[in-house]
Amino acid sequence: MLEDMDFEFSDIVDRNQLLHEAISIISCSDGFLGEANRGTCCEADEAVSLLNSLREETVAFPSVCSVVPMTEQSFISIGLQPSDMLRELMVKFNFFRLDIPMQLIPRCGWAFTRLKCRIKFCPGEDDVRNLVIIHDLSPKSEWQTQLKISSSLDITLDASLKYNMSITAEKASAVACATGGLGMVFGPFHYGFRRAKIRTGNTGHQLADWYMEGTERIDEEMVNFGVILRVPKERQLPIHACGAFEARHSFQLFTSDIFTELWDHFSENVKSLFTNGCPITTTKEWDDITQLSMCRGNA
Repeated sequence: MLEDMDFEFSDIVDRNQLLHEAISIISCSDGFLGEANRGTCCEADEAVSLLNSLREETVAFPSVCSVVPMTEQSFISIGLQPSDMLRELMVKFNFFRLDIPMQLIPRCGWAFTRLKCRIKFCPGEDDVRNLVIIHDLSPKSEWQTQLKISSSLDITLDASLKYNMSITAEKASAVACATGGLGMVFGPFHYGFRRAKIRTGNTGHQLADWYMEGTERIDEEMVNFGVILRVPKERQLPIHACGAFEARHSFQLFTSDIFTELWDHFSENVKSLFTNGCPITTTKEWDDITQLSMCRGNA
């Protein structure tokens, strides 16, 4: 239930409507600026072209997420064993690796610089014994140092089904051999993100949060969020989930001369749109995000 998510969207009423309003004002800039500023005509055309391209941007959750059951047999099939801690948890819980690829289509040549995502599992449920638990998340805040020096990472899962970061698959494999399988077990899964600042939270609960800020830019067409879910074996209900996502641009482009000269002619809502980086948002609800009921139906 999206209303229960407490996701702080930017206070933008209708992005496309506000962009249309700004385009109308810039298109009539001659009337606002007068004869002395006729030289801004080309810049106005460029600004209109920019704003029109922003109306074509897209961000979207997947309609169906990639779900992989993680069982003891998953380990045995590759000649390894789960950790003692995980084996103990597997007595009462089923585990699933959930990949949530966000589709990002920013304006060509002007990428997003900030992303915010929140996913809530089992909204509205109060039976604590049957609630799913977020066992781990990817990407993680702890990877910050490595992301400062590398534009992409290989992500692996260890014998406790915790996400780890490695610069190269060879290094991760060497760690796995040296630790008897407690390093890399599953993976690597490649992840690209340009020198990003990342904050994540809420492992051990039902709410997953990610905040990413690219010190250069975020121009991938797909950003993948990973979740390891711990599901009570006695749970019979499908796992309902809802997600909210927001992407923003840098404010710098809106400080060009044409925007500065026309600033007082824009409404407060249009000004807010620009100063907040022209945020674009999307939401999604999944009735059965792990497709558990489908699996039971095919059993």
